Amino acid sequence: MATAFVLEAGGYAGSYLVMDLSHGGALLAGDARLTVGNRVSMLLRLPRAEPIAVAARIVRQEVRTEGPCFAVAFDASRATEDRIERAQAAPVGREVAGGA
Repeated sequence: MATAFVLEAGGYAGSYLVMDLSHGGALLAGDARLTVGNRVSMLLRLPRAEPIAVAARIVRQEVRTEGPCFAVAFDASRATEDRIERAQAAPVGREVAGGA
């Protein structure tokens, strides 16, 4: 399961569960409140990948059965978008051995 650690206005805003992820944004679920319109810094921790730092803007808030959710739009370079896509495409539970 992917998680996101979010900084808002230079301070720690909270840790969120990543409910939906694409190279352009994500839907985050968590109790800590974020402000729609604000810019944030995030550290995405995805399975099978190194953490990915990305800037984003909070574009929407909604309440779901999981609790408060926040949609974010990434302000990312193409290289960062590619890293997110590769992390999503990596097979689960498979390690690649050197030369094997």
